[in-house]
Amino acid sequence: MSNTETKQKSIWRHLGPIIRKYWVRYLCGILILAAVDISQTIIPGITATVIDDLSSFTATAHTLLVALLQISALVAGITVGRYFWRFLIWGSARYLEQEVRDNLFAKYLELSADFHDVHKTGDLMALVTNDLEAVRQSLGDGLLMISDFFIMTTFTLIAMLRFNRALTLLALIPLALIALIVTRAGPLVFKLFKRVQDAFSALTDYVEEAMTGMRIIKVFTREKDAARGLRVKAMDLQRRDIHLIKIWGLAGPLIDFLGAISVLVLLWYGGILATRGTFTIGGLVAFNTYIGMLAWPMTALGQAINLFQRGQASAARINEILDRSSTIQELPDAVSIEGELRGDVDFEHVTFEREGHKILDDVSFHIASGEKIGIIGPIGSGKTTIVSLLTRAYDPSAGKVLVDGVDVRRYRLKDLRRAIGVVTQDVFLFSDSLEENINVTDLPVGEKEIGEATKQSDIYNNISEFKDEFGTIVGERGVTLSGGEKQRVTIARAFLKKPRILVLDDALSAVDADTEKHILDNIAGFTSRPTTIVISNRISALRQMDRVLVLNAGRVAEEGTHSALLRKHDWYWRVFRRQLVEHKVEKE
Repeated sequence: MSNTETKQKSIWRHLGPIIRKYWVRYLCGILILAAVDISQTIIPGITATVIDDLSSFTATAHTLLVALLQISALVAGITVGRYFWRFLIWGSARYLEQEVRDNLFAKYLELSADFHDVHKTGDLMALVTNDLEAVRQSLGDGLLMISDFFIMTTFTLIAMLRFNRALTLLALIPLALIALIVTRAGPLVFKLFKRVQDAFSALTDYVEEAMTGMRIIKVFTREKDAARGLRVKAMDLQRRDIHLIKIWGLAGPLIDFLGAISVLVLLWYGGILATRGTFTIGGLVAFNTYIGMLAWPMTALGQAINLFQRGQASAARINEILDRSSTIQELPDAVSIEGELRGDVDFEHVTFEREGHKILDDVSFHIASGEKIGIIGPIGSGKTTIVSLLTRAYDPSAGKVLVDGVDVRRYRLKDLRRAIGVVTQDVFLFSDSLEENINVTDLPVGEKEIGEATKQSDIYNNISEFKDEFGTIVGERGVTLSGGEKQRVTIARAFLKKPRILVLDDALSAVDADTEKHILDNIAGFTSRPTTIVISNRISALRQMDRVLVLNAGRVAEEGTHSALLRKHDWYWRVFRRQLVEHKVEKE
């Protein structure tokens, strides 16, 4: 097997099993297409007979009626057949497109955080839209055209050879050149289309990023810069598209030119034969029809190659994602969590590196079940990384993270994450109702539980003031809510899980001090008090904690109660003094 064949086989490896699921539909569609094409090649023969009978004055009303009925029946069959082959072939391509889209999105969900850290949203969106459409067209229109080429060409040539072999061979020479040219152009089109797809992904990513950051663009009056950046991306896409069009745009005029040459050959040599009496006028008309019928398969071959090259380029991009494995793997003998966790947490000599940079360096600490721990530190000290390691968004480079004395890598991922409630500093709400945004668990909960969770997060009264209450649609990313309201909705989301370990990662930054205290007091009053980790740079949120860890440069620099840390007169004490002064200034 050649390298090209091996490469093409590997490109379609993920699609092969899906295509085989619909092979009966595809086969039936191709058989109906064959019946339609054969019917089309019969009609010129009937027409030729009628013309020859009329020109020789041997036609009768009966023979004309029979010919008319035959053509009518064939046309009716062709019409019905075209409906069914379109339904079967194009429909199968649509089913296949949906299945690949499902697989691709499932892969997005499966892949771990490090994959999403380095892949832009625009690129991933382009795969499930533009690239997948190219694959669908190659397996719908492309397969249809290539099948039509072989079937129509074969039966048209058989019909032509029955009329005159020499004339058939002469007429085929220009048409054969068409097939040669479009075949040779295929690899270049593949390369050019892949460059077009890359440019489209870059444009999609830029637009998505601009839409997400539209408020920032307006606040800093960067509209002109944003428009200029879009123009650069769009012009790059346009330039690559135009280059592709210039190359592939030669095909249409060239096919028309070579098709015209075939007609000239027919008129020249066919006319000579007709004048000698060795070729009939009906045969000449039928032959001209057959050449016209052959022009479409040759054109279809070029288009089919174009679609297959586009489809292969897109399939290769999709394969790059489908071939990936998540760096966070669940062990074959992973432990299920039966009942409730106690909530003990241990970090034992944990180090975490990314791209050669140590984010956490030999970190060790213990959190007892039900204990409230605060974590504070400068930006980049590794606070959020602790949450990521606890929930197995990442695995440590060295050391162990244990929950109830068991390495988190030993637990089933779903069980571990179900037992931990996390409210992140990046507040995200879906474009749905408040109820749907709060109830994102897979646990059976009712209105009573949702109401309790919103009361504990101090958002219930706000929701009650809305016209549709819990049915209120929050808009894209919760645009209709204030920052504090969005934070409290996400806190209610975590409370609803009734987790054994609760993590608030800078989740109280947009609420006032009274609301902050109220929420923390509510956590302490839970019937089954969870182990609580509060990550914040606001000392007011940490005063109620049993202990506070101070992280600096990826290490635990200080540890103790709020009072004990103040007595040390170190980093924590300096932050406390600064915030105390700021608070006094604000009150004045």
